[in-house]
Amino acid sequence: MQRKHILENVQAMFIELAHTGNAEHFYSEYYGRIILKSKEFFPSLEQPLCSLFAKRLGDKLFASARKPVQGPFEKPSPITAREMGGLQYLSGYVVHKLLKKVKNQKNYLTKECQLVIQLLSTFLTKDVSGQALIEATSRGGLTAVTRNMQQIFIAAEEKFREETSIYSIRKIDINKMTECLMTDPEIVSVYNNIIKESETHIDQEITDNLLEKNA
Repeated sequence: MQRKHILENVQAMFIELAHTGNAEHFYSEYYGRIILKSKEFFPSLEQPLCSLFAKRLGDKLFASARKPVQGPFEKPSPITAREMGGLQYLSGYVVHKLLKKVKNQKNYLTKECQLVIQLLSTFLTKDVSGQALIEATSRGGLTAVTRNMQQIFIAAEEKFREETSIYSIRKIDINKMTECLMTDPEIVSVYNNIIKESETHIDQEITDNLLEKNA
Protein backbone atom coordinates (compact mmCIF):
# COMPACT_ATOMS: atom_id res chain seq x y z
CA MET A 1 0.00 0.00 0.00
CA GLN A 2 2.87 2.37 0.84
CA ARG A 3 4.49 1.84 -2.55
CA LYS A 4 1.17 2.37 -4.31
CA HIS A 5 0.63 5.58 -2.34
CA ILE A 6 3.95 7.12 -3.37
CA LEU A 7 3.47 6.07 -6.98
CA GLU A 8 0.05 7.72 -7.09
CA ASN A 9 1.44 10.92 -5.53
CA VAL A 10 4.43 11.08 -7.87
CA GLN A 11 2.38 10.21 -10.95
CA ALA A 12 -0.17 12.95 -10.23
CA MET A 13 2.55 15.59 -9.78
CA PHE A 14 4.42 14.44 -12.89
CA ILE A 15 1.28 14.63 -15.04
CA GLU A 16 0.54 18.14 -13.75
CA LEU A 17 4.12 19.24 -14.43
CA ALA A 18 4.03 17.75 -17.92
CA HIS A 19 0.86 19.71 -18.74
CA THR A 20 1.65 23.03 -17.07
CA GLY A 21 5.45 23.19 -17.11
CA ASN A 22 5.28 25.01 -13.75
CA ALA A 23 8.59 23.97 -12.14
CA GLU A 24 8.15 26.13 -9.03
CA HIS A 25 4.75 24.61 -8.24
CA PHE A 26 6.07 21.09 -8.88
CA TYR A 27 9.02 21.42 -6.51
CA SER A 28 6.87 23.06 -3.85
CA GLU A 29 4.33 20.23 -4.01
CA TYR A 30 7.00 17.56 -4.27
CA TYR A 31 8.90 18.88 -1.24
CA GLY A 32 5.81 18.98 0.95
CA ARG A 33 4.28 15.69 -0.15
CA ILE A 34 7.34 13.52 -0.80
CA ILE A 35 10.64 14.85 0.54
CA LEU A 36 9.33 15.85 3.98
CA LYS A 37 7.73 12.40 4.26
CA SER A 38 10.62 10.52 2.65
CA LYS A 39 11.25 8.34 5.72
CA GLU A 40 7.62 7.31 5.59
CA PHE A 41 7.88 6.40 1.92
CA PHE A 42 11.32 4.77 2.14
CA PRO A 43 11.43 3.18 5.62
CA SER A 44 14.34 0.91 4.74
CA LEU A 45 16.64 3.92 4.23
CA GLU A 46 18.13 5.98 7.03
CA GLN A 47 18.24 9.76 7.06
CA PRO A 48 19.57 11.65 5.22
CA LEU A 49 19.69 8.96 2.51
CA CYS A 50 15.91 8.70 2.15
CA SER A 51 15.61 12.49 1.71
CA LEU A 52 18.47 12.53 -0.80
CA PHE A 53 16.88 9.64 -2.67
CA ALA A 54 13.52 11.41 -2.78
CA LYS A 55 15.15 14.63 -3.98
CA ARG A 56 17.06 12.80 -6.69
CA LEU A 57 13.84 11.17 -7.83
CA GLY A 58 12.18 14.58 -8.09
CA ASP A 59 15.08 15.92 -10.18
CA LYS A 60 14.81 12.95 -12.51
CA LEU A 61 11.08 13.49 -12.92
CA PHE A 62 11.58 17.18 -13.65
CA ALA A 63 14.30 16.46 -16.25
CA SER A 64 12.11 13.84 -17.89
CA ALA A 65 9.14 16.18 -18.11
CA ARG A 66 11.26 18.83 -19.84
CA LYS A 67 12.52 16.49 -22.57
CA PRO A 68 10.94 16.85 -26.02
CA VAL A 69 8.04 14.48 -26.43
CA GLN A 70 8.97 11.40 -28.45
CA GLY A 71 5.97 9.77 -30.14
CA PRO A 72 3.75 8.03 -30.53
CA PHE A 73 3.25 9.76 -33.85
CA GLU A 74 0.32 9.91 -36.19
CA LYS A 75 1.35 10.25 -39.83
CA PRO A 76 0.42 13.79 -40.90
CA SER A 77 -2.44 13.85 -43.37
CA PRO A 78 -1.70 15.28 -46.83
CA ILE A 79 -3.12 18.66 -47.78
CA THR A 80 -6.42 18.12 -49.56
CA ALA A 81 -7.63 20.17 -52.53
CA ARG A 82 -10.14 21.93 -50.30
CA GLU A 83 -7.50 22.72 -47.69
CA MET A 84 -5.18 23.98 -50.42
CA GLY A 85 -7.80 26.55 -51.35
CA GLY A 86 -7.84 27.82 -47.78
CA LEU A 87 -4.04 27.84 -47.65
CA GLN A 88 -3.84 29.87 -50.86
CA TYR A 89 -6.34 32.34 -49.42
CA LEU A 90 -4.31 32.59 -46.19
CA SER A 91 -1.08 33.09 -48.17
CA GLY A 92 -2.58 36.06 -49.99
CA TYR A 93 -4.01 37.46 -46.76
CA VAL A 94 -0.62 37.37 -44.97
CA VAL A 95 1.28 39.04 -47.81
CA HIS A 96 -1.52 41.61 -48.25
CA LYS A 97 -1.39 42.50 -44.53
CA LEU A 98 2.40 42.87 -44.62
CA LEU A 99 2.17 45.11 -47.67
CA LYS A 100 -0.56 47.22 -46.07
CA LYS A 101 1.46 47.53 -42.86
CA VAL A 102 4.49 48.90 -44.72
CA LYS A 103 2.41 51.29 -46.80
CA ASN A 104 0.76 52.69 -43.65
CA GLN A 105 4.05 53.55 -41.97
CA LYS A 106 4.91 57.22 -41.61
CA ASN A 107 8.23 56.70 -43.38
CA TYR A 108 6.75 54.65 -46.25
CA LEU A 109 8.30 57.04 -48.80
CA THR A 110 11.85 56.23 -47.73
CA LYS A 111 13.98 54.23 -50.13
CA GLU A 112 14.05 51.24 -47.77
CA CYS A 113 10.25 51.07 -47.41
CA GLN A 114 9.72 51.51 -51.14
CA LEU A 115 12.06 48.58 -51.80
CA VAL A 116 10.12 46.44 -49.32
CA ILE A 117 6.84 47.42 -51.00
CA GLN A 118 8.34 46.60 -54.40
CA LEU A 119 9.54 43.23 -53.15
CA LEU A 120 6.25 42.31 -51.47
CA SER A 121 4.39 43.27 -54.63
CA THR A 122 6.38 40.68 -56.58
CA PHE A 123 4.91 38.01 -54.28
CA LEU A 124 1.45 38.78 -55.68
CA THR A 125 -0.20 37.73 -58.93
CA LYS A 126 -3.40 38.45 -60.84
CA ASP A 127 -3.36 34.93 -62.26
CA VAL A 128 -5.74 32.98 -60.01
CA SER A 129 -5.92 29.85 -62.17
CA GLY A 130 -5.46 26.86 -59.90
CA GLN A 131 -6.60 28.89 -56.89
CA ALA A 132 -10.20 27.70 -56.78
CA LEU A 133 -11.34 29.48 -53.60
CA ILE A 134 -9.95 32.86 -54.63
CA GLU A 135 -11.18 32.43 -58.20
CA ALA A 136 -14.70 31.57 -57.02
CA THR A 137 -15.11 34.19 -54.30
CA SER A 138 -12.68 37.00 -55.14
CA ARG A 139 -14.58 39.27 -57.54
CA GLY A 140 -11.39 41.30 -57.48
CA GLY A 141 -11.32 41.68 -53.71
CA LEU A 142 -8.95 38.89 -52.67
CA THR A 143 -5.19 38.70 -52.98
CA ALA A 144 -3.41 35.84 -54.73
CA VAL A 145 0.28 34.97 -54.41
CA THR A 146 2.59 33.41 -56.97
CA ARG A 147 3.15 29.65 -57.12
CA ASN A 148 6.66 30.08 -55.74
CA MET A 149 5.38 32.00 -52.74
CA GLN A 150 2.73 29.34 -52.18
CA GLN A 151 5.51 26.76 -51.70
CA ILE A 152 6.68 28.58 -48.57
CA PHE A 153 3.21 28.46 -47.04
CA ILE A 154 2.77 24.82 -48.03
CA ALA A 155 6.07 23.97 -46.32
CA ALA A 156 4.96 25.85 -43.20
CA GLU A 157 1.66 23.94 -43.14
CA GLU A 158 3.43 20.59 -43.58
CA LYS A 159 5.86 21.45 -40.80
CA PHE A 160 2.98 22.42 -38.52
CA ARG A 161 1.24 19.11 -39.20
CA GLU A 162 4.45 17.22 -38.52
CA GLU A 163 5.00 19.02 -35.22
CA THR A 164 1.40 18.43 -34.09
CA SER A 165 1.27 14.76 -35.12
CA ILE A 166 2.40 13.69 -31.63
CA TYR A 167 -0.51 12.34 -29.63
CA SER A 168 0.72 13.75 -26.31
CA ILE A 169 1.93 17.15 -27.53
CA ARG A 170 1.76 19.84 -24.84
CA LYS A 171 3.15 22.91 -26.58
CA ILE A 172 3.92 24.00 -30.14
CA ASP A 173 7.34 25.64 -30.39
CA ILE A 174 6.60 28.30 -33.02
CA ASN A 175 10.10 29.82 -32.78
CA LYS A 176 11.76 26.48 -33.42
CA MET A 177 9.38 25.76 -36.29
CA THR A 178 10.14 29.15 -37.87
CA GLU A 179 13.88 28.60 -37.49
CA CYS A 180 13.60 25.20 -39.22
CA LEU A 181 11.67 26.73 -42.11
CA MET A 182 14.13 29.61 -42.50
CA THR A 183 17.05 27.19 -42.75
CA ASP A 184 15.35 24.58 -44.92
CA PRO A 185 17.44 24.38 -48.16
CA GLU A 186 14.39 24.02 -50.41
CA ILE A 187 12.57 26.97 -48.84
CA VAL A 188 15.67 29.16 -48.89
CA SER A 189 16.25 28.25 -52.54
CA VAL A 190 12.66 29.10 -53.54
CA TYR A 191 12.75 32.35 -51.60
CA ASN A 192 16.12 33.41 -53.04
CA ASN A 193 14.79 32.75 -56.55
CA ILE A 194 11.82 35.00 -55.82
CA ILE A 195 14.16 37.76 -54.63
CA LYS A 196 16.43 37.29 -57.64
CA GLU A 197 13.57 37.41 -60.13
CA SER A 198 12.21 40.57 -58.49
CA GLU A 199 15.50 42.34 -59.24
CA THR A 200 15.03 44.23 -55.98
CA HIS A 201 18.36 45.11 -54.38
CA ILE A 202 17.43 44.97 -50.73
CA ASP A 203 19.34 44.51 -47.47
CA GLN A 204 19.81 40.85 -46.50
CA GLU A 205 18.52 41.43 -42.98
CA ILE A 206 15.24 42.84 -44.29
CA THR A 207 15.00 39.97 -46.77
CA ASP A 208 15.39 37.43 -43.95
CA ASN A 209 12.83 39.26 -41.79
CA LEU A 210 10.28 39.07 -44.58
CA LEU A 211 10.86 35.33 -44.90
CA GLU A 212 10.38 34.90 -41.15
CA LYS A 213 7.10 36.85 -41.19
CA ASN A 214 5.81 34.77 -44.09
CA ALA A 215 6.90 31.50 -42.45
